Amino acid sequence: MIAAEAVPDVSLLMPSHDERPEWLRHAVGSALAQEGCSIELIVVDDGSAVPVEDVLADFDDPRLRVLRVEHRGGYEARNVATAAARAEYLRFIDSDDVFPRDSTAILLGLATTAPGRVIACGATRWCRADLSRVWDWPAGCPRDASRSYLLQRCAPFLPSLLFPARVAAAAGPWDTRFRACGDWDFILRAFENAEVVETRRVTAWYRQHRSSQSKDPAAFWEGTCLGVRKYFERHPEERGGRLERQARSMLDVLAADIARPRFPWADARFWRALARDPTTLRLIAKGQLEPRIRRTWTRLRRG
Repeated sequence: MIAAEAVPDVSLLMPSHDERPEWLRHAVGSALAQEGCSIELIVVDDGSAVPVEDVLADFDDPRLRVLRVEHRGGYEARNVATAAARAEYLRFIDSDDVFPRDSTAILLGLATTAPGRVIACGATRWCRADLSRVWDWPAGCPRDASRSYLLQRCAPFLPSLLFPARVAAAAGPWDTRFRACGDWDFILRAFENAEVVETRRVTAWYRQHRSSQSKDPAAFWEGTCLGVRKYFERHPEERGGRLERQARSMLDVLAADIARPRFPWADARFWRALARDPTTLRLIAKGQLEPRIRRTWTRLRRG
């Protein structure tokens, strides 16, 4: 009799499309090096010009599966990876990011305090392209995080989250209509189906580089508006109330920031947002002041 294959504790899910080979290999190596729990790694090759299987030919590890599909974008690739996952917990990793060795075990320890009912969340280390440290960013999520995240008053980073598979299923598939902000939409839907338990330990290294940041403000704006609209379609009882006013104020602040990135307060929508909802100052502090303070502090430390 052939023994049944053991089900891993966590499925690590990675979409990849034309990633730099050295970054992809580094990301895969860090995923396979996870300690303290059993994992599988599913890499979905989203129609790369050079097949991912060829780039990863040196990896001989039964925990690694590469699935190649036609190019339909990273969100659909995550849907393919999710459908193939076998574990009760899911963690997403981008093909240019890196996991500390103990990070999945740390998140799994948090998540299993209430199995299947909580999402575990860690801090994120923002790095330059060479992975030198810029700053560490705690997510700042309350336990009931959906409203806070809708208003962008907390900032979880997708690879620093661990989802129960049942919560991901309840959230539904990744929405391929998004050109940007699809991560925000998926996480928001997941937060509506579970509480969040957070640690300030760094659980992912985010590699900042030119291609990692959206060059299309219109796509970012379109995605944010779509995410807000979807939220109130799911929660019609919230329409016309304080939460919708706060969400509209948040959108005004973002519109001002997109229009005048360095001086959003010079845009009338900025002041309209404050007039409608003074608590929007929290979003301004989170989105405008904190990053600038961190950048200044980093420059001072570097001399």
